[in-house]
Amino acid sequence: MKRIYAWIVWFFVLTAAITAGVYLGMKAVENDKVTTAALKKESAKKKLIKNAKAQLLQELQTNAGQLGLSYDYHQVMKDTLSQLLQQKVKFNFPAQLWKGMFTPALRSAQYHRLAATQQLTLLASPLPEKLATVHDLQQQLTGLSAPATDYWWQQELSARPSTAARALLPLLTRYCVLEQKLDKLYTEVFMYIQASKRTTTEKVKDK
Repeated sequence: MKRIYAWIVWFFVLTAAITAGVYLGMKAVENDKVTTAALKKESAKKKLIKNAKAQLLQELQTNAGQLGLSYDYHQVMKDTLSQLLQQKVKFNFPAQLWKGMFTPALRSAQYHRLAATQQLTLLASPLPEKLATVHDLQQQLTGLSAPATDYWWQQELSARPSTAARALLPLLTRYCVLEQKLDKLYTEVFMYIQASKRTTTEKVKDK
């Protein structure tokens, strides 16, 4: 009787052990699946962030090049008009200097695409805030003057140089102020993007 009882106990203990082993094994597989899914999701997120930064960097570097050209032109025009007005005598505006208002062609297609697909929200602060400020300044800058006014300004500078120069000088000053602010922001954004790339590379190396 005791032997039968011992076999019964042993059977239940063995059954319990097998059941526990199967449960733990299934739990481990489930945890592995969850971990793998989480790793894949994190990897996909990092790839999205990397691509987003690369696209933004390329777009903003192009804009920075355009901005540098327009700032140089506006600064020369502003200084020239200021010097002519300081003479306090009638002057003829050097027509060869006038190339139109030369508003920089600043792109924002990548910014709008990333904003529409919610990818900007993946970027760490303060980069999204900086990018929003950049976009706002770009809009202000490109909206200062319409290309259609270029010919009008040319005619005014030729017919009434002193009056036209006084009217044009504040607009050129506004251009220069916004361009300086935007150039500074571009530099800050470039630094944030490059710094985040270095941080990511160091983390990968540590692993």
